[in-house]
Formats: sequence, C-alpha cells, structure tokens
Amino acid sequence: MFKMFKAILRTAGKTPEDIKKMYDGSVGPEPSEEEVQGYIDVYSKLDGIEVVVYDCSKTGVADYGLYVWQKEDDERIRELFYQAEQDPYFGTYVNERDEFIKEWEAEEYEFGPSPTFRADDVEIIEEIQLKSTS
Repeated sequence: MFKMFKAILRTAGKTPEDIKKMYDGSVGPEPSEEEVQGYIDVYSKLDGIEVVVYDCSKTGVADYGLYVWQKEDDERIRELFYQAEQDPYFGTYVNERDEFIKEWEAEEYEFGPSPTFRADDVEIIEEIQLKSTS
C-alpha cells in the first residue's frame, strides 16, 4: 500500500531543460517547444496549491503521484491534465480544449495514470494515516 501525504506543490520556476528531463527514458518523441512551454505555464499555475499525493518512488517513474486536490483548485489541476493530453503520441484531446473541458465538467473525463511529481516539486506537510478496514 502506498503512503499518502498532505503536500504543497512547489512547481514554479521550471526551465525548458527541467521539462525535457521529465521525458528522459519515456516512450515517444521529445516534447515540442510548444509542449515544453505549456508545461512551464501549467507548473507555474500549480505552484503553492495543497494536494494529497502518494509515494510512488518504488515504481521508478517519479516520487509522488497526485491523488486528490481541493475543489477550488480544480481549474488549475484541469490544465495539468489538458497539457498532458497534448502529447502527440498518447494524447486524446490534442488541440481539442472545448471537448476536453466539456467532458471534464460533466465528470466524464477518464484519464490514464495519475500525474506524477519529483520530490523537489512537493513539500510534504504531513503523512495521512489511513484507517484500517480490518
């Protein structure tokens, strides 16, 4: 079972090189300059919001996965998901913002893997103690 944490995202100030490093070892082409700038913009908007993350460092992909966020941050988080959908290799809503927002607002949007963050993008506030169901 993954450990859960209340955390604050510290994602502002990303450079194009920071974004390109996120693609190291991934399947598909290197991100375009437009994609890189999109992620820089999204990460700037996400900076400072409180979320719940889970420790996924054992997966070797990243350190923390996004689990849940506060309702007032929904639009900013939505932009992260939309940006991920701009990937020409895996994206479903490439340049289809209106359709994406329509499905998101209707709560019909189905995403694949949860967005992930490196440890230096996450300020852990506290571990969330999950109650045992046994």
